[in-house]
Amino acid sequence: MGRRIFYWLTVILLLAGAASSGVTQEINSEEEYLNYIGQFMEEGNIIKAIDYNEKMIAVYPESIKAYSSMALIYSEQNKLDEAIAYCNKAIAVKDSILSPENKESLYQAHSLLANIYVKQMQLEQAIAELKRAIELKTNADGAYYTMGILYAQTGEYDAGREALNHVIQIGADGESQGVLTNYAKQALEKIKDR
Repeated sequence: MGRRIFYWLTVILLLAGAASSGVTQEINSEEEYLNYIGQFMEEGNIIKAIDYNEKMIAVYPESIKAYSSMALIYSEQNKLDEAIAYCNKAIAVKDSILSPENKESLYQAHSLLANIYVKQMQLEQAIAELKRAIELKTNADGAYYTMGILYAQTGEYDAGREALNHVIQIGADGESQGVLTNYAKQALEKIKDR
C-alpha cells in the first residue's frame, strides 16, 4: 500500500514538473530550442531562456546558433563580458566547410560582437569584427554602414566614405531595402569635406 502511494505521488510530481516547465514534449532540433528560447525571452523569463540555451549547447556543442543565441541573451541583459565570451565561442566553432546557414550564423556572431564593442566604445575592435562579418556576407549593407560611421568617428574619413559608398552600391544593385542607402547618403554629405 505504501509503495503504491509513493509511486502515484512520484508520477503526480513528475507530471506537475513537466506541466510547469512549459515544455511537454522532447525537443528534437536546434530550431525547436531556439523557438522556446525566443518564447521565454518574449515572456521576460531570462532564467528559463538561459537554462534552455545551456541545454541546447549540451546537445549541440558544435552549434554556432547555440552560442550566438546565448551571446544575444547576455547582450540584451547588458552582461557584455559574458556576451563577448559566447560570441567568441560561436566564432571558434567554424566547420571546415562553411554551409550558407553557418556563414549567416557566423555573420550574426561577428555583427553582435561589433555591436558589443561599440557599446564599450572599443571602436577599432568593432571595425575589425565588421570586416570579418563582411567577409562572410559581401552584401551586408548594415555592416558597411556601421563601419562607415565608426571610421568617421575615429577620423578615418576616406575609409568611412568608402564603406558608405558600398552601402549605396548595394542599394543600387537592388539587394537592399534602400533605407540604409538614404542614411549612407546623409552620412556621406556630413563628411564630404573632411
